[in-house]
Amino acid sequence: MSDRNSKLLARFQKGLEEEAKSDDKDQAQDKKKD
Repeated sequence: MSDRNSKLLARFQKGLEEEAKSDDKDQAQDKKKD
């Protein structure tokens, strides 16, 4: 059970990291517009 949970957690954390990267890109583009 814990092994499966750790895999889900790793996937979840990776997803958060990808979202954070995309958010940074969006913010950078917003700054360029100003």
